[in-house]
Amino acid sequence: MTFISFCPQKKYAGRILYKVTLRPIDKPKNLEIDKIPNEDRQKAQAIIQNIKAVDFLLIFNNNESIYKVIEKMDSEADSKINLAKSVAGGDDIYYSNNQTNSSFYQKEDGGELWLVNYKKEIWNLTQETKNIGNYLCYKAILGKQNNFAWYAPEIPVNFGPKNYHGLPGLVLEVQIGGLNIKATEIILNPNEQILIKKPIKGIEIEQDAFLKKFKEFFKGF
Repeated sequence: MTFISFCPQKKYAGRILYKVTLRPIDKPKNLEIDKIPNEDRQKAQAIIQNIKAVDFLLIFNNNESIYKVIEKMDSEADSKINLAKSVAGGDDIYYSNNQTNSSFYQKEDGGELWLVNYKKEIWNLTQETKNIGNYLCYKAILGKQNNFAWYAPEIPVNFGPKNYHGLPGLVLEVQIGGLNIKATEIILNPNEQILIKKPIKGIEIEQDAFLKKFKEFFKGF
């Protein structure tokens, strides 16, 4: 299906609450567990056991959006690595702007704050539909058949959670392997003014260069 760009005339703004869950990936049959040091096995098992659902928030208007985790009071359990949170964006702040055609996330890594520019995903649109809440959603596939998103043309803004956007409608659910990001609360055109604070602090870098930089950095460890 051909992607048709659009420019909504009606003003849209809203807050979308997403629930993020992660299904543990099955252990490969050929993985030689006995060769992994016991301490590393215990750390890996602790991370897997601490996979818990986590909430993220998308705030948007016609022109821009921001996506970030909802901060909660830390407990001893919450202070551990939550793989679901990490895969869904961690503490990074994702920002997208239609007017400037820019998409980046703010990330703290290596003792520095970064603004990492990334390219939009290329989707294959389908005619498959399902309802999410009160909205009729269409399915868009990202590469493999088990990587897909559901978007609502009735909400004609091309935003979504994390880097999963660029579709002719708001993304309400994403399934990437064992990762599921699904809207649980949709508040459109709330009475209060939607203020989106664009992240500005950090060293600007392209995502490919950023990943290469830290891949080379960790080679020495």
